[in-house]
Amino acid sequence: MDLFSGSNVLQDAAEIRAINQVIDSFLYYRNYYEEKLVDSRLSTITKLSEQQRELLGSTGVIKKIKTISSAVHANYSFFLQVVAYNPVSEHSIDIADTLASISDKDQILEVFQNFFQVKHGKQMEYASIPHLERLKSALNMMVRDWSSEGSYERNLTYAPILRFLKKHFPAEKKCDRSNTKILVPGAGLGRLAFEIASLDFYCQGNEFSYLMLIVSNYILNFCTEPDSLTVYPFVHDFSNVMKASDQFRKVTIPDVAPCSLLSENSDNFSMAGGDFLEIYKNDYGGLLINVGPLLWHYENNPNECSIELTFEEYLLILQKFGFILDFEESDMNATTPYSLNHKSMLTHQYKTPMVVAYKPLK
Repeated sequence: MDLFSGSNVLQDAAEIRAINQVIDSFLYYRNYYEEKLVDSRLSTITKLSEQQRELLGSTGVIKKIKTISSAVHANYSFFLQVVAYNPVSEHSIDIADTLASISDKDQILEVFQNFFQVKHGKQMEYASIPHLERLKSALNMMVRDWSSEGSYERNLTYAPILRFLKKHFPAEKKCDRSNTKILVPGAGLGRLAFEIASLDFYCQGNEFSYLMLIVSNYILNFCTEPDSLTVYPFVHDFSNVMKASDQFRKVTIPDVAPCSLLSENSDNFSMAGGDFLEIYKNDYGGLLINVGPLLWHYENNPNECSIELTFEEYLLILQKFGFILDFEESDMNATTPYSLNHKSMLTHQYKTPMVVAYKPLK
């Protein structure tokens, strides 16, 4: 599966730097989260009275905090594999293999600095906190897109789209699905695009986030066995946790081996990195299927130009651009969770209308 197909990302030095900033966050994941989740809490405990420490110790809290390190290390091992097999960054498989064998955090930092001194002739800057915090979202998205546990959510969001495509392009009537081009904007970790390509459609996923692109590249191209990887996506959450075992619950991915299943149809599936409006500005006509809430990415961001529409206004804009709404095929009453942790005491539910609209070719 081709990564960054159809874009000029790899020819742009600024884009390469942005990609390397994402890679840096993978490499710093362990240090950042051990300091944030473990060291800071243990430091707080040392400031308590002896009686308070004994009380916490009797509940297992201190043991629980120390156990976090092993879960963080398991996630880190996964991210090192992502680094090792990414097709873009200046970082190589050599540093990933080296880091995987190191147990001491301070030694990891020394390896980083030495690697950068040799590679770039300068000191490595610490990965940015926003990039490091986004790694939590990537782990949650792995559950949603590539685990058996995520099938419940996928059945509510992806399945209606797949049913529509199978209904209107039936295989038994020998529809030439390979000549039916389907685009998945905001493809995330690529599961929906993968499912569509598995139905023999020509499908391309488009994703703006390099974090999602690089992780999806590893899952789609290098995971050859189902449930071969283990991550701990819920270890970062201390609120709304019923039991300690819920926080340390492991999830295996992927539930299917995408590269094996797509080996015969690899030419009909790709992922394009970059801005949707830049890559597809010359496309006209077709069918729009949208399932989801209405989250405006740059809302209340003073540094971005953003006009937020209501759902009703969004439908009016669609029609102004020549789309014809198909209310018979649409479902305006659907509701779904998002990145659901079914063991959490807190869950989010969204209204996620399914909109089907056609735009005649000119």
